[in-house]
Amino acid sequence: MERELQILWAAIVAYVLGGVLAIFGVALGRRQGRFVLGLLLAGMALHTASLALRWQRLEHGPFITLFEILSSNVWSLMLVFLVAYWRIPKIRPSAAVVMPVLFVLMGWLMLAHPGEGHFPPTYRTPWLFIHIGMAKVFLGATLVALGIAGIVLLRRFGIAKQRFATLPDDRRLDELAYRFMALALVFDTLMLITGAIWAQDAWGRYWAWDPLETWSFVTWLLLAFAIHLRLTYRPQPVRNAWMIVAVFVLAFLTFFGEFEKATPSFVAKAWLGSSFAGQHAFRGRSTERHHVDVPMAWLADHPGEQDLVLTKEGKGRLYYRVGMRYAPRDLKLPPRDAGFVVERAYEAVDDDDDVSRDPDGTWRIKAGARVRVRVKMVAETRRYHVALVDPLPAGLEPLNPALATTGALPADPSEESGGPWWWWLRPWYEHQNLRDDRAEAFTSLLWAGVHDYDYIARATTPGRFVVPPPRAEEMYHPETFGRGSGDRVIVE
Repeated sequence: MERELQILWAAIVAYVLGGVLAIFGVALGRRQGRFVLGLLLAGMALHTASLALRWQRLEHGPFITLFEILSSNVWSLMLVFLVAYWRIPKIRPSAAVVMPVLFVLMGWLMLAHPGEGHFPPTYRTPWLFIHIGMAKVFLGATLVALGIAGIVLLRRFGIAKQRFATLPDDRRLDELAYRFMALALVFDTLMLITGAIWAQDAWGRYWAWDPLETWSFVTWLLLAFAIHLRLTYRPQPVRNAWMIVAVFVLAFLTFFGEFEKATPSFVAKAWLGSSFAGQHAFRGRSTERHHVDVPMAWLADHPGEQDLVLTKEGKGRLYYRVGMRYAPRDLKLPPRDAGFVVERAYEAVDDDDDVSRDPDGTWRIKAGARVRVRVKMVAETRRYHVALVDPLPAGLEPLNPALATTGALPADPSEESGGPWWWWLRPWYEHQNLRDDRAEAFTSLLWAGVHDYDYIARATTPGRFVVPPPRAEEMYHPETFGRGSGDRVIVE
């Protein structure tokens, strides 16, 4: 981390030198465009390297902690402004307005803690990256418009009026500023749409009217109103400039208003029924966790419903998870449908006589034989972040095709191959794990329907084995699950 921070500080030094040179160039009436552009580009290159090193080290994008959000936004705002600074030389004096705003963000960045944060699984979706990209272009376009509006306002108040005399008149600047505002409206709209899609993908709802969503929508309304006002009533450029300032301030506060504004400082307590289960004090921002375990014997000694009560005394946001781990008495569990239907079967790969099933449901597999394990999962409606887990009997070992020692595995004869639609016949899952005791398949979005999953295992150890049932569940809504039946397997 030290190396990436050193590169970041070097980038900030280059940014500051370029910004100061741009401001003094406007104040002294000297054209320093090439030197300013060179320093800002050098800072951009160093900043990009710092972000890339952090991304590679943490294996996620820079948008989790306040430090990462500030750093990535300084980078994106600088990028958009640099493009405008390079392509539209007439607005280069707007750096006298834009760079102080970026200086504030850089100072805030230097005060933020550079530690890493927890990367939630709900962030592992391309929609989040698209949403963030749209947001950064929106704020960058608004920043450029702010710089142009700042020139109009400085002229209005007679500040550095002679220094801006060579620039286009206020009407032309106003026209250019609102072109950037129109661009901002387009990307702000795309930001809201992609954000809603991400929310649906992550939490199963498009909109919840939480503070961030509400203020984002208010910002969109104010931006749309500002453009409508200018197109309909054609007010003076000064009034339009004030509208641009209002839009940027609101967007800025929305962007950088922290979701957890208050630093956590609270005591969490838990009661189960009339009994006190435990408490823990949380101080400061951290990924600290605290577990309170309630023995199953306590639940057995207190039959009937017991209320679980959680309280928080102090400021900050409390995250919690409640779960139960238990072992059933019956080793052969019946199937259960609480959102998924799951079935499992074993098939021979090389010889039909390698796998058979007794009338009581017991599977018999010859030692050394290869077995195809088929798991069928049925979802009646669309599900999110689904995990399918199939436990293996201890006498079987999965054959992982990703390992060079496994060799070629026979294709599934039931799968279609070739044809013009081969590219569409991809598996429903996004990732799978073949472990020594289970096979797992995961997907962030599962459409309604019947989904098949299969893998090949080898019977390596003779014996009698009890196989837990296959299970499917929504990882962040574990009450939505399903399991197949337990099995008995004899390897002989």
